[in-house]
Amino acid sequence: MGISASEYLKNCRKAQNISLSTVYEKTEITNSRLSHIEKGKSSINVLAPEEMRKLAQFYRVPMVEFLLNTGYLTPKDLSDYQKVFDGISLLSDDEIDHVQAEIDFLNRGRGSL
Repeated sequence: MGISASEYLKNCRKAQNISLSTVYEKTEITNSRLSHIEKGKSSINVLAPEEMRKLAQFYRVPMVEFLLNTGYLTPKDLSDYQKVFDGISLLSDDEIDHVQAEIDFLNRGRGSL
């Protein structure tokens, strides 16, 4: 098992030798919220998606990596998502539009759209 989301966030900040105050100045996420999260006193899920995006950008971590390391995505989630795009680069724009139209058609019967 890897490190916790709390430890991951703290490690991101410490690796760049950044204070909580600096993170607050750049992301507008309060020192106390981040401190509680880093100490495991609050769950990472108290952060809104936009706040997670701000942290990932500030720490210069790709968003998918950030979501994997904070537990919002699992490796299986990522694998399932990637399967959808296998071979897509070989298709023309018209072919991609056709495939999407077929997916939309199939999903209509399931109430997804």
